[in-house]
Amino acid sequence: RCLSDWSSDVCSSDLTAQSLSHVIAFHATTSNSTVTRINIHDETIVGGNSYPNVEVGYFGPLPYAPPTQVTIAHIKCKLTKKAFGCVSLSIADHAVVDDIQMDASGFNYFNSVEIAASNHIQVSHVIEKNAPPTQAQSISINGSTDTIAHDFSVQGQIYIGSSLPLFPSLSHILVHDGIITMQPATQALRGPIWVQENAYSGIISSVDIHDVQVIGSGTAGGNSTTGPFCVTLENDVPSPALIDTVIIHHNTCTNLPYGFENYTSSTIRSEEHTSELQSLRHL
Repeated sequence: RCLSDWSSDVCSSDLTAQSLSHVIAFHATTSNSTVTRINIHDETIVGGNSYPNVEVGYFGPLPYAPPTQVTIAHIKCKLTKKAFGCVSLSIADHAVVDDIQMDASGFNYFNSVEIAASNHIQVSHVIEKNAPPTQAQSISINGSTDTIAHDFSVQGQIYIGSSLPLFPSLSHILVHDGIITMQPATQALRGPIWVQENAYSGIISSVDIHDVQVIGSGTAGGNSTTGPFCVTLENDVPSPALIDTVIIHHNTCTNLPYGFENYTSSTIRSEEHTSELQSLRHL
């Protein structure tokens, strides 16, 4: 890595991901740690491994001390084998992730950008190319709050959910102005956009998805019984977990299997059981 000084500015280098570890990682590991003003930019990372190529987060005991004021920008990841993905924020606060380019070279990966248990995050200009026919997720927002994802062009699923037991809720999520081009044999469970509550006592609230264009491949791929829908809302755990408010509007979905190509705007309030959401999966 290239460290310009001790202000955590990682700059302008070509890096190779050949090991089982991260290429660039800033990890806070103790409750009294302070990791702040991190700027990772202008990196080209060739290769891939079982961890994200760039990762910033807190990995220690309670109470959490998340890294803050993080900027990850102008990152190019080019895979040479199956890999986890490009960028991950895990228990971070106030961060910008911008201009992330993933060239998968036909290899499978978990996602291009992962936002997990983080707050006040902005994700923009994520671009994917050469994803494999079976590609699943592209952008994952899990157990986070106050997160925006916009101006993206990806080849897999947008996941908005809560599957983390220690971070069971998700709120104030805005996804807008993006393009999703689904692959022909996709393994994207539940389709191009999946909103899921999968943590006991969790609450998903205030999710807004608008002006997203979904271009299907015309086939159901590897999940023909569960993934033909444009937007899926799903609660997999019993009450008191619930999906409170999801607003879906001004999106377009074309060339999806089984004729589910268009949907109308809808707001879902206080839905608690998967059975109650079944009728909404075609929206």
